[in-house]
Amino acid sequence: MSNVAAPLLAGFSVSTIGIVLTGEPSLRWPGFILVSLTVASVAFIMCVQFGFHARQHLYSPADVSSWWSEEDVRAHTADLESEQRRDFARWALWTVWARRFYSTGIVALWFGVGSALCPTPDDHGSTGLLRWVAASIALGAGLGELCWSVVPAWRRRRRRARILDGQRP
Repeated sequence: MSNVAAPLLAGFSVSTIGIVLTGEPSLRWPGFILVSLTVASVAFIMCVQFGFHARQHLYSPADVSSWWSEEDVRAHTADLESEQRRDFARWALWTVWARRFYSTGIVALWFGVGSALCPTPDDHGSTGLLRWVAASIALGAGLGELCWSVVPAWRRRRRRARILDGQRP
């Protein structure tokens, strides 16, 4: 996500901004498209940054053993294990933020692409109709991604609230 897909999609989003700027007259809502693609670009780049920060906190006990001498590991086992638990919690937090920004970027990208596909008032006939079909597919993908991203988290929070209230999950 943050090592391959997000950088690739960030580059695509930034490049598409350039295309929108040069092709504004053929677009129905160039301003909205630019905002959507800018949000997508920023979100993907933030995903890369969060992934970078997450990665520095993820390591195994074998890594610790390779970084420290056997004597130091034995002498400081409890401290090293405590540090690794803290780092794992930091990794988990940074990963959550990377995932959130990645999903935000995907939604914004689909909305930008879908809006770019909408026909202008001058598009008539089959071309206009097919552009509406293409735009609907892209906008539907954006809504699908939004649901895919939000609904599971909402269900988890609801389940936890029920448990805390003493109800069955």
